[in-house]
Amino acid sequence: MQVDFSPTPIFFIIIGLLIGMFIGWIIGFFDSNNRTSHRIKAAEANAELKTLEAEERIKEAEEKLLHAQSMPVEGSLPVQDDPGLLRLKKEGNRIIVDLDGIPLTEYTSAERKKRLIELISYLRPWVDGAQSQPPPQTTAEALLTPEPPPAVKPIEPFVTRVKKEANAATEFKLLSMVQQIDTVLQKHLAGTPLEKAGIRLQDSPQGGLEVYIGVQKYDAIEDVPDANIKSIIREAIAEWEKKHVPGAG
Repeated sequence: MQVDFSPTPIFFIIIGLLIGMFIGWIIGFFDSNNRTSHRIKAAEANAELKTLEAEERIKEAEEKLLHAQSMPVEGSLPVQDDPGLLRLKKEGNRIIVDLDGIPLTEYTSAERKKRLIELISYLRPWVDGAQSQPPPQTTAEALLTPEPPPAVKPIEPFVTRVKKEANAATEFKLLSMVQQIDTVLQKHLAGTPLEKAGIRLQDSPQGGLEVYIGVQKYDAIEDVPDANIKSIIREAIAEWEKKHVPGAG
């Protein structure tokens, strides 16, 4: 019996189907890889875009937070710069002096000069040390103390008078600034209705200036209720400034 191994049409059909399936599988494989690569690249691009968007949102949130921190809290008062009574500032190579919040200039008025002297008096004890001063005589004591009868002063020799004036000037320089102004004030009060009111200026323990009217003490000239007393104190300050402050005359 002889077997016929010659190819038949069915054989060629099967071979063709196998080859077609193999080619289709190869094409599908490369197509799938290609599409997968595109998907990966698209996912990476999308992730990068999301990262940039997140960074932008974080930056905007930080800016909003800084802005919110700089804004005043609702219901709270705005923070204001308190210039104080006397302040020194340095702007470049210049020293700026603010008096009651207003800069001093070369055209400063006499009133502001008096005010400057008053404030400087608070600093004097730190410069030369506070000096003790006896308490002022009260109004009641002044009224009850009889005035001595006027004595006839002998005529002093000129040399003796000059020596006494020199000694008085030396003693005056040893006084504190407040005591010097008080000495001038007592001369202004002499012979006036206010002479027996017990008005005196005194160094405070904190290094400032105190005004005594009898037993009543005031921590500043502005606190004195009597306008005439304030006026005569300011006149004494102006005279002291004119005679003893260089360049103020």
